[in-house]
Amino acid sequence: MAPGEFTKYDLPGRAAQRHRTEIRSFFGFREVSEEYQSELARWLADELCGVEFDRGRLAVAVVARCRAERVEPPAPRQIDRLVASAVRAFEHGFCLRTMEALSAESIERLEQLITEPAEHGDTEADRRALSPLFWTHFNPYGRFELDMNRHLDLGSGNQPGTQPEPPADASPG
Repeated sequence: MAPGEFTKYDLPGRAAQRHRTEIRSFFGFREVSEEYQSELARWLADELCGVEFDRGRLAVAVVARCRAERVEPPAPRQIDRLVASAVRAFEHGFCLRTMEALSAESIERLEQLITEPAEHGDTEADRRALSPLFWTHFNPYGRFELDMNRHLDLGSGNQPGTQPEPPADASPG
């Protein structure tokens, strides 16, 4: 077939659907079903989501499993939805299992952390005071650099990132 002829092929038409069925049959594949997609989502949630966090790799695993089981893989958007569903199911189950494993004392202490910040000295003034300590060395692009030769400006009048002035009676050394 000439390359220009393919553009004239009616992909959504009945002939194309029949051709796809014939191709699947020739290669021994079957069409993906809703039930099989649900099975794939359960398999992802139970077996892979706990060890693989990259959704792209989870999608590749879906296609690989479909091919190994001789099933025509779902469309890319369907795979994305399937992976998202599996990740949600895994996270929900993980949270439930974690909550069930916590003792009553642990739950009470976690609730205290959330509901009583002022009693533990975590006031708005405390958070403002700590903010420069956290954000001076923070890089939102994933790199954390800590330069032990730099000092934070904690009110001494120095600019952040500069060395403090030595006392007047100290000799350079």
